[in-house]
Amino acid sequence: MDLELEHLSVDRLETEEERKLKEEIDHLKKELEKESPDKTNSETGQESGGDQASLRDIVLQKERELETLIHDLDDKVRFGQKAIDRPGSGAGRPGSGAGRPGSGAGRAGKEDFWGTETWAGQGQEKDAIFNFGDSNSDTGGLSAVFGQARSPHGESYFHGPAGRYCDGRLVIDFIAKSFGLPFLSAYLDSVGSNFSHGANFATAGSTIRPQNTTLRQSGFSPISLDVQYNEFYDFHPRSQVARNRGGVFKQLMPKAQDFSRALYTFDIGQNDLTAGLFLNMSTTQVKAYVPDVLNQFKNIVKNIYGQGANPKSMDLRNQ
Repeated sequence: MDLELEHLSVDRLETEEERKLKEEIDHLKKELEKESPDKTNSETGQESGGDQASLRDIVLQKERELETLIHDLDDKVRFGQKAIDRPGSGAGRPGSGAGRPGSGAGRAGKEDFWGTETWAGQGQEKDAIFNFGDSNSDTGGLSAVFGQARSPHGESYFHGPAGRYCDGRLVIDFIAKSFGLPFLSAYLDSVGSNFSHGANFATAGSTIRPQNTTLRQSGFSPISLDVQYNEFYDFHPRSQVARNRGGVFKQLMPKAQDFSRALYTFDIGQNDLTAGLFLNMSTTQVKAYVPDVLNQFKNIVKNIYGQGANPKSMDLRNQ
């Protein structure tokens, strides 16, 4: 959890990363102003309107990235750390991926949340993350379907609801940050999402085994791990069809090679245990179905591997 801080102005020099991101936002806004939906051909006008909407979404995404960057750099100054450019945080922005330095370069050292050696070290550079899970790593999936997680969720870092069931950032947010990547967009969120650096299929209340109940009855999400896999299975080819259309679609979708090079994370399983307890099962009864839970999890991992994931990149967190 993040401590709540008043975001007062901080006396520091503007970093190169801030300057470049501001220039990029200004350039996109100028491009947006040039676009005119008033075309003599109605079909062309509709396409232009769609492009304008996509450009507006990109501008909003960049402005959020800039706000997050400024917030992080200001906090470093408050805590007496040097305000440095985050390595590779331009990943996913147009034209910035190729020159991204290694994930461990220029980082603050062992005071980082994960530590250089553990996550971004060992020469491991990741351009994308695909996450599966429950509320521990949901960045907006359940909120997109059933309504935003209300205040005080998100208040200490995002200063308002941000699809996360905590007051600030989640572990998956820090993992992305450690690799110099932006926060993951939820696959189910159609507003302002950018999947160029991966996608998050997690939803709060999810289980490995499908539950024979509804969200309102039990609090468990209908989007169990097998559904999340189906979403990924569909996303993989469709993202490439969209990317091949060029333009903004190319900017918002992952590259084909990212799927084999990405980090795959799983944070799920706790709700499978509590589901049995909510049905008044004994501890012995709950333990009896654990092998089936693990077997279903194993099958999903195998299926994702069959879609091109590298097993060395899979992070299996035990619950």
